Amino acid sequence: MEMRRSGFTLIEVLIASVVFVLVLAGTMPLVVMSINTGRNGYDLSRATDAVTMVMDRVVTARKVGAKLPGPGGNPSDVSEAPESGERCYSLATDDHRAPEIANCTELEGNGLISREDLDDRYAVQWVTKRETALPGAPAIDNITVTVSWKKGANGRVRRVSGVVRVPR
Repeated sequence: MEMRRSGFTLIEVLIASVVFVLVLAGTMPLVVMSINTGRNGYDLSRATDAVTMVMDRVVTARKVGAKLPGPGGNPSDVSEAPESGERCYSLATDDHRAPEIANCTELEGNGLISREDLDDRYAVQWVTKRETALPGAPAIDNITVTVSWKKGANGRVRRVSGVVRVPR
């Protein structure tokens, strides 16, 4: 009498395991690349939103004649350019992942932007500069907003910038 066995032999299981490992090894770089692309897209989106938000707040404040004071009212308006030269401000952060910003006055949250608006790992700076006005033309303040963050293990810095020109 012939006996029938059901199931897989050890050889079949080993071959299936090898095929599975080969397929997994081939698709793993795609999964890692997809995760990195998603994270890059998220960071770029958050930074772009922050730049746009700051520029919108400056334009809106100027249209309605509002001031955007720093903490405790100092400075009286963080979006106002000096008569000559430029003034640089940055949003304070304690996160080691945020890039260092040199030669800027560091402010805690203010009327322009605060840490409630953006994660600590993003560095935010804005530079105000008075444009040279033509005779009879209104004075224009040029405000450059930059949001930067570190990407990856090597800490490569990424940046998004925007410029808004507003009448004084």
